[in-house]
Amino acid sequence: MKKKLTSLLAVLLVFSFAASASAAVARWSYLSTMAISLEEGDDGIEWGVAAVAYAVESVTAVKVEAKLQLRTSTGWLTVASKSNKESGHISGADGTYTGNITGDSYRLVVDVYIYDGSTELEHVGPTYEYLDT
Repeated sequence: MKKKLTSLLAVLLVFSFAASASAAVARWSYLSTMAISLEEGDDGIEWGVAAVAYAVESVTAVKVEAKLQLRTSTGWLTVASKSNKESGHISGADGTYTGNITGDSYRLVVDVYIYDGSTELEHVGPTYEYLDT
C-alpha cells in the first residue's frame, strides 16, 4: 500500500502542476488536488488518500484525516482510522483492514485541512468513497 500511495502522490503532483498552468477555475481556495482509493485487495480492504495544496506562500501544512467505516444494521461503524499532518504542500494516509470482509459495505470518510502555521486556512470534507465487497 505504501508503494501505491507513493505512486498516487506522484500522479497528483503531475496533475497539480498541469492544473496550475491551465486557466481552470479552482474548486477550493487552497486544496489543489485530492485522490481517494478504496478497494478490495488480497490482504483485505486497502484504502488511501492523498492531498496536495497549491504552492502558495501562506500554506505551511496539510492534514489528512481518514476513517474507514463498515455499514451495520444501525449505521456506520469506524473500523480503522488514520490522521497525518505534514509540513509543506502534500499529505497522505493509508492502511489495510483485514477483518472479515465478504459481503460487506464500506466507506472511507476523508477530511483535509490546510494550515498557515496554527491557523486553519481551509477545511474540505467530509468526502466519501464507497465500496461493496
